[in-house]
Amino acid sequence: MSQAVVAVFNRHVPRLKKGAGAEWTGFCPIHDEDPTKSKPSFGFNEDSGLWVCRAGCGAGSLRRFLAMVGVGDMSADAAVERVRHLLVRTDKAKPTFRKARFTSQDPLPRRMLGLFDPYLSDDLLYDGFSEKTLRDNDVGFDTHHMRITYPIYDVAGQIAGLVGKPVGRYEEGKYRVYTKSDLEELGYTQRLRFDRSHYLWRMHKVAKMCRDTDDPPTVIIVEGYKAALWMVQNGWEATLALQGSSISDEQLLFLQRLGCDLILFLDNDRGGWLGTSKIGYKLRGVPMRVATYPYKDARIQPDDLTQQELLVAIQESRSLHSWRREYGLTSTKFTQRTQQRSR
Repeated sequence: MSQAVVAVFNRHVPRLKKGAGAEWTGFCPIHDEDPTKSKPSFGFNEDSGLWVCRAGCGAGSLRRFLAMVGVGDMSADAAVERVRHLLVRTDKAKPTFRKARFTSQDPLPRRMLGLFDPYLSDDLLYDGFSEKTLRDNDVGFDTHHMRITYPIYDVAGQIAGLVGKPVGRYEEGKYRVYTKSDLEELGYTQRLRFDRSHYLWRMHKVAKMCRDTDDPPTVIIVEGYKAALWMVQNGWEATLALQGSSISDEQLLFLQRLGCDLILFLDNDRGGWLGTSKIGYKLRGVPMRVATYPYKDARIQPDDLTQQELLVAIQESRSLHSWRREYGLTSTKFTQRTQQRSR
């Protein structure tokens, strides 16, 4: 038993409890987990010093844990050095914990963002997005591939992957996920494991808003990056993008654990209607409403609306049942098809 390793964690983790073998559990100090409101989500292995937060804060080494709970670099280095001889080498250790959800195991270096200039995103500037909005959300322009770039962050604030929107006459059209070869062309040769269905765009920002306040905000759920940027620029900072009109199991779990009221604000087209109905059915049990477009028959999306129209759409949001009835989506056949596809 490595009592010295346990002692390091014990200084920061409330209510440590011995588990099987070398495993310990407790309440996560990274997101200030409340023992009166939840079950313990934090665990570590005293032999290897590896830890994990099953609520989504991440996983890693003892050194990374100390950094995430706010211990200074010198103090953290000294604490790790005192117990280093007790730790099983991580390349031989067999961690018994599952990978933390919502956290990248192979994050991209943040310095990569320096390759992309936000002030070259002329298409977005022309559409009315401010330089501040682009800069605050790390939107840039890849001059090598001629793409507007959107970094996808995990819940811990690490860059899990990169998505680009081609512009100009070459490749113009759909968003493209950056591959290993794309990154190599930019001078980065490293392992890349990225599935964007595991993340929501801006999840790291919104998770912090919901976690660090006694009065959590209402979270707006939109389809795409531009819609999310437009909501943020017009005052709705707590906005997430699904990156499509469907929802994955990982995204669903994140929203269920977020602890905030939700408003679905998908595009006003057939795909958006079907997506809203399916996602709403999956989110049953979570406080949720649906935004109401001012022009029901217009094929538009949130970034087509003015700030006042956005305000009205959100203020007049309604229950999923009321919204479906208004749009004529309450037929038995439609309901059965939607519920069948959502399983």
